[in-house]
Amino acid sequence: EHYETEPELEAGSDASDVDDIDDIDALLNESLVDRIAALRDVVPPAQRAALCAAGASVAGAAAAAAKFVGKSAWILTTAASLLILPVMLEVDKESFALQQEAQMRQAQ
Repeated sequence: EHYETEPELEAGSDASDVDDIDDIDALLNESLVDRIAALRDVVPPAQRAALCAAGASVAGAAAAAAKFVGKSAWILTTAASLLILPVMLEVDKESFALQQEAQMRQAQ
């Protein structure tokens, strides 16, 4: 991409051009974390505290919701297994008995 290429130095360039190139390199190499950290100076402390509190509140609510969903899924899965498994076994047992009865009729 065009961000990865370095500007070419001209033969008659002076030291200020080199400094400009270093500044451009520093901007291109700046990470997202560096940019977010730079926002610290822009956002007032009171507003930063409010944003942090809101973020913590959202994270706490998300964790509580995930915990609730996990526990609910466990309860529903366990209850379904305890209620449906015996019914399935009885249906299988009944179909096996009907199949044996049909074979006995064919044998006679």
